[in-house]
Parts: sequence; structure tokens; C-alpha cells
Amino acid sequence: MATEFKLPQLGEQVEKGIVLSVLVSEGDHVDADDVVLELETDKATTEVPAPSAGTVGELRVHEGDEIQSGDVIMMLEEDGGEEEDEEKSKKKGEDAEEEEAQEPEAGGREPEPEDGDRESEPEAGGREPEPEPESEGREPEPEDGGREPKPEPEAERRSRSGDRERQRKQPRERERPKIGEPVPASPSVRRFARELGVELSMIAGTGDGGRVTEEDIKSHVRNLLEDVSREKQAREDELPDFSQWGEVEREPMNAIRRATADNVARSWEKIPHVTQYDDADVTDLENFRSRFAEEAEEEGGKLTVTAILVKVAAIALERFPDFNASVDVERGELVRKKYVSIGVAVDTEEGLLVPVLRDVDDKGLVQIAAELGEKAGKARARKMSREDMKGGTFSITNLGGLGTTRFTPIVGWPQVAILSVGRMETKPVWNGDEFEPRKILPLGITYDHRAVDGADAAKFLRWIAETLENPMRLTMEA
Repeated sequence: MATEFKLPQLGEQVEKGIVLSVLVSEGDHVDADDVVLELETDKATTEVPAPSAGTVGELRVHEGDEIQSGDVIMMLEEDGGEEEDEEKSKKKGEDAEEEEAQEPEAGGREPEPEDGDRESEPEAGGREPEPEPESEGREPEPEDGGREPKPEPEAERRSRSGDRERQRKQPRERERPKIGEPVPASPSVRRFARELGVELSMIAGTGDGGRVTEEDIKSHVRNLLEDVSREKQAREDELPDFSQWGEVEREPMNAIRRATADNVARSWEKIPHVTQYDDADVTDLENFRSRFAEEAEEEGGKLTVTAILVKVAAIALERFPDFNASVDVERGELVRKKYVSIGVAVDTEEGLLVPVLRDVDDKGLVQIAAELGEKAGKARARKMSREDMKGGTFSITNLGGLGTTRFTPIVGWPQVAILSVGRMETKPVWNGDEFEPRKILPLGITYDHRAVDGADAAKFLRWIAETLENPMRLTMEA
């Protein structure tokens, strides 16, 4: 039997995606867990496997379609389906024959007794049934098995239905107390209203005698919040018709761009951002990189400035744990993580991806360099999974290769900080006797001001800069 193969839940907070490719055709046979679909979700490419073995029936999706969890992908004729259908059909036929043999007369009802039998037959318990008194002007009720009762007049039915509806809504239709009149409510309800800043006279009570209940207050507050939300939505400006001034072109955003838009908008709304800058003299660090570059390549990695920054940041986060935390607004707590996993922004043709290097505080510099190269390659090849981008406690973004010097990135909620790195420049620096050329690296730290103060941010960034300026410190700290 053909069954509907629906798109399963793809992961936490993942509801939809765009079909990149359909890997099967109608009539193909698939085994359980064979990949039948490639789906582009927010910032990841996901493979969708077949739930069981069978033959592909009607395909319901095509490349470029946007689908969500629960949508039917295809019809799948599971192996053994025909034999099961024959067995069910045979069983159904046998059941039908049994029912036909046992079916009583007159359409399934027991034959009614003759009038004489009905009169002589006593009710259960041996008593004769007592005739019911008839109301004046009212026809007698029909006996069992008699005529169908007359249908209720439509007007009467609607009237009675309306009465029930009014009774159901009656508690919500109570009038609010007039100004100056006392509002019936218990002391606990009054205290609850004061805590929420709610004026009881503005609430129509649904309790006995118009008494205001705690649920009335909650309902009133919910309604107020919904009204505010609707008003805010109504105030949002719609885009003007740009075509009145010239030719325009519209292009749908891909899944990565839409996910990025949602994430940065949420982060900007939740986090009060502050950015501070500093410079690091990395002349000696560049000599250090040149000295150990070949050794790192032999281990499969490339000793880049970003790889070194990952290790330096990991050490700094252990010294300044408030930067390795999240703000729990509901509980009024700062959640400090005892592990360090750093996300590194990677620019791809499809958009920005941020793979996470886990537990970098326990890894050496060469190992980090190798892992960073591997993760960046997967990101550019669109082979990242959602798990590869989860669990970061801090982020680094380096736009120096694109010529940028200073910029203000957005902190990725629920993290509280991100380190920005710009283009290295050679500048003249006074050494006490003369100017000499030095390689200067611009740094920035953007942070959540709820978790971090400016003084702590300055100390954190200066510690990173000084460690970059003194590669020996990096070796000792690591």
C-alpha cells in the first residue's frame, strides 16, 4: 500500500527549507535510510533519508520548492505492501460474510412485537408501564419504533442555540465597575493586581457577583499585550512602490540569507551592543608564524592569524569568564560556561557561515589550525551540518583579508561577545630613538553590556593584544 512520506522534524527550531535536489525518480526502488532528498535549511545542507524500503510513487516536491516539516515529499509503496493488501482484503471479505450471516431482519433492527404482544409484555421489573399524562393541546409521544419526531422549527432551534451562546459568554459580558464603586476581589487578587500594575476598575470580573479573579487579571494583561503587539505591527512601514521611479528587480533570498537576517535581527533586538577598539603590534608574531608555518603544514594545518587568535581567545576566556557566558533574563542570572567553543565566521558564495571549534581550551595550536582549515573547507563546500554550527560560546570574525580595518559586528545571541579583526598594516612606530616600521593589527571587541562593563572589555582586549605582541606568552600560557 502506498503511504505518504512526510518531511520529518529536521532539528531544534528548524521548520522549513528549500529543496536543492531530488535524488530519486518515480518508480525507483529505495532501501531504508537511502538519501532521497537534499534540503537547504538555515545555514546547512541536510540529507533526507527514506524511512523504509519500497518503490517511489508520486513525487510531490521538486527542486527549488520550499517545504516544511509535515509536508508530503512523495508516495512510497513499501515492500510487502501488495501481500498485506491481499491479506487485508481477504480478511475483510470473511468479516463481511460473517456479518451478513448474523444480520437481523428489517435493516438490522429486531422485529417489532405485534400490538397484542406489546400490550401484554410488562416492563423490566414486572410492573406495567404507567401511561404518561398528556398535556393539553399536545399530541401524544410516539411509541418506540413509531414515526420520527417532527423536526424542531428552525427559528426555535436558533433561539435556543443563541440562549446557550449568551449564557456561555455571560461571564465575559459583565460591565466594568463604575468609577468610585468598590471592586469585589479577594486580598490575594488585589495584591496580584498591584504587582502587575493593573487597575482593578478596568477589569470586568467573571466570578460570583462580578468578583474579579486572578484569571481575569491574567486575561486582561494578555489582551493588553496583544493589543500592543498589533499596534506595533500596524505601525511598521511598508516598502513604497519603487517601480514608480524606475525599473526594479526582485530576487528571493536563499535560506542562508534568510536565516542570517532572522538571527541578526533577533540578536540586535535582544542585546545592547557596545564596541571598543585596540591595536596589536604583531611584528614578532609574524616572525613566529614564519618560523613554525612549515611544521604546522606537516601536521595538516595552516598557521594563520585567525588560528592563533582562536587559541589566544580561548586562554583569555578562561581568565575573563564573563565573556564566555550568556544572560538568563528570566532568572536574572549570568550563565558562565566551563567549556570554551569558538565560532569562526567564514565567507562563502551563499553567505556567512559560522562553524564552531569545540573545546579549543584543551587543544594545541597546530591541532586548532588543522581543524579550522577543515571546517572552513566544509563551509565553503556547503557540507556543514547544523551540529557543526551549534554550541559556540564566543565568536571571531576576521575581515582583514578583504581590506577592512575596523568594523562593528553583531553579537550572536545567546553569546555575549565577538572579536573583530581588521587588515594588518605596516606603520612607523617610535621606539624611543627613532621611527621603525612595525606591523599593526586592528582589533575590536563587541559585547553585551548587560554582562560586561567597559573597563572589563578594555582589559580583555588589551590582554589579547599583549599576548599577540609577545608570542612567548602564548607558548607559556598554552
